[in-house]
Amino acid sequence: MWYGLIFIAVSLTALAVFKREYSALLWGGFAAWFIFGTYSYTLSTALWDIYYATFWLGMLMAFVCLFRTFDTYRNKRRERREREESEGEEDAIDEYSRRNEEYQRKMDKVAGSVETDRDKRRRKRRTADTNLED
Repeated sequence: MWYGLIFIAVSLTALAVFKREYSALLWGGFAAWFIFGTYSYTLSTALWDIYYATFWLGMLMAFVCLFRTFDTYRNKRRERREREESEGEEDAIDEYSRRNEEYQRKMDKVAGSVETDRDKRRRKRRTADTNLED
């Protein structure tokens, strides 16, 4: 039974570490380490024998799993908040670009984009020098 408990506790903790998004595995790891620790304490017959040492190891790992669970929840909340903020920034940039294009179109209509003869000659000279066409 003792080996089975330690196998369950280690496997749940290892799975939770490699699969970071599954914090439920950390709750299972916490419970398994806690049960393993209390079972080791009941097997302890003297102060600082192997079972007493594994009791403290189990309690330490139980609280590591517990704090890691809360850390995982906090990281998920922060990532969700950052994702929502970045989506909001992208929407704001798209809205700004759209309004800027509309403003430029209106200003071109108002100004009546008139090309003078001098501008035409410059454009022709530029394209003749570089062999590029508009």
